[in-house]
Amino acid sequence: MPVKKSCSRPSLRGEEVGSSCGLCLPPLESFGRGSRRAFTLLEILVAATIFSVVALAMGLFMVGVTSRTAEGERIVELERDAHMLVESLRRTFIEAMEIHIPADISGAGPESFTAIFWPEPFMDENRNGVWDSIGASGPCSPMECFEDLNGDGIWSPELRPPVSFWKDAVGRLLVSEGGGGLASQYFDPEKGYRLEEFSVSGDKSTWVVRFTLVAPSSSLTPGGGNDLKKTVQFSLPRRAT
Repeated sequence: MPVKKSCSRPSLRGEEVGSSCGLCLPPLESFGRGSRRAFTLLEILVAATIFSVVALAMGLFMVGVTSRTAEGERIVELERDAHMLVESLRRTFIEAMEIHIPADISGAGPESFTAIFWPEPFMDENRNGVWDSIGASGPCSPMECFEDLNGDGIWSPELRPPVSFWKDAVGRLLVSEGGGGLASQYFDPEKGYRLEEFSVSGDKSTWVVRFTLVAPSSSLTPGGGNDLKKTVQFSLPRRAT
């Protein structure tokens, strides 16, 4: 007949009281440090995989946010530069006495023009479409309006050099003053802008200017991105000569 083990536990008065039990419980001190165990290799690999997936997702999200921000900045900059070009061309046409198409520049193709200006101080002060020498304070005297440019004792009008705009073979917008052929790029070369289209046309009463400005794709855009394009067309009345 099996003998049951006798376990003893302290009574409320401090003496031991014997009791019979099928299994004696371990002392309380055995729970704690002795029950801890290390992580297995499989658990570590699973945790590392989850961490890697989360980190990759966060990285892709940040790249997407950065690329979208850069794309938005490029769009705003392209819009601003296109507007500046429109205002520059508009001012040139308004102040010009004549427009020559193509430009009076050797090698300039049909996508070009030269603006010839009235001698200073002629201008359309009263905006009636007629060029005159009436200033804001009334007609000016020869001594006020002209100067003796060639030293012959005759007061001559001060000539304003012509300005030419043209699109070259690689799509750059070039500007030249004075008709000498020395040109500079209208836009900052670092921006990499190019003109896909640049044309000037019109009839007896109106000029029509059209251009398409292209900004190269950004390296921050995943996959290289696409070129940004801005097409503008505007018309201006011809001034009476």
